[in-house]
Amino acid sequence: DGMDVNIVPKQFASLSNDTRLLAKSNRSGIYRPFIWNVSTNERINLASEQLGNEGDVTPLDWSSDGKLILLLHIHNATFQVYSYCIDDGILNRLIEQPSGVIFDAQFSPAGSIIVQWETSNMPLQIVSLNGKTGAFEQIMLKSLINDQIPASHLRRSVTFPSSDGQLIQGWLTLPVTNDNSGPLPTILDMHGGPEDVATNRFCPQTEVWVDHGFAHLSINYR
Repeated sequence: DGMDVNIVPKQFASLSNDTRLLAKSNRSGIYRPFIWNVSTNERINLASEQLGNEGDVTPLDWSSDGKLILLLHIHNATFQVYSYCIDDGILNRLIEQPSGVIFDAQFSPAGSIIVQWETSNMPLQIVSLNGKTGAFEQIMLKSLINDQIPASHLRRSVTFPSSDGQLIQGWLTLPVTNDNSGPLPTILDMHGGPEDVATNRFCPQTEVWVDHGFAHLSINYR
């Protein structure tokens, strides 16, 4: 793919004697998935047109029959899982997928999708989602502290213009107050570098500030 291009291999197909490798490359400036047959040197770029040119796309898993691939699209700090059919090129967005942070996902033998999932008011847990729609099915494994967490404040994605008009994305959490007119004392939280990203994940530090009446805004880089 050329100089200064990063290629990240994921896995070979599970079929016997199948030499196709699933990987991702940032040749275009953002990560996009592709399949490379190491025997024939054939390369197939996956869902390039359907997913456009915004946000990285990471391959997560390859079905045991070699026909489906799980893809994770991250844009504006939001996570969306897709199922891609290699035979017909159809990209299926799991429209009922619960919001939050997806760390990994795999196909199960029964056809469901097993996901490592976390939200602003729920620590990391492993859940089962419907393989076609992404609808929540059941909790497979949860944190020991899940049942002890008090009612939390929902975090929401916000955008605002920078000095040159470029939109900046962040996550805003507001306390429950009797007077919603404000203004509220606010904590502005900025992470350490442009390669990092604040997401809708569980954050006890945010909850402490909000519990004491502060608004909390985690700001991402442009």
